[in-house]
Amino acid sequence: MILLTGDRHSGKTGFILELARQTRRRGRRVTGIACPGLWKNNMRNGFELLELDTGRRHLLSMRVPGLRPIPYMFDALSMERGKKALSVHRCRGADLIIVDEVGPLELKGQGWAPCLHSLLQLSEPVQVWVVRRSLAKQVREHFHIRTEHQQQLLFQYGKKE
Repeated sequence: MILLTGDRHSGKTGFILELARQTRRRGRRVTGIACPGLWKNNMRNGFELLELDTGRRHLLSMRVPGLRPIPYMFDALSMERGKKALSVHRCRGADLIIVDEVGPLELKGQGWAPCLHSLLQLSEPVQVWVVRRSLAKQVREHFHIRTEHQQQLLFQYGKKE
């Protein structure tokens, strides 16, 4: 288990997309999801869902002004597609599982949380979870990730995700 942590807009998603590309280039199987940001006028306007095993892309969320505490409206069908991409069935036998990202929703038992508990039961594939630096400790505690078996990769790339 590797937690890839960094501040907002530090390039975590770009990094894991490159990691997935390089891993595939070496003939390895990559599964999971990436959620690149959608930008408009230098502002994150939403997120896309990328299924890493199939390459399929879906609109995951759009910014809704005034919506709190999370300013994004999520597409229910895309959320289901993401959960299927993170299912044990699709991830078993992979060389690398990527989850972008584990955040406030998952800490409340929402979002990808149901899938994450199941993925933690897999012993073989390397898993990389993208987590904001400010939430890393909470994620480790919430998902019972023992520190002696966990590596935390602090990441600061300086580019937008």
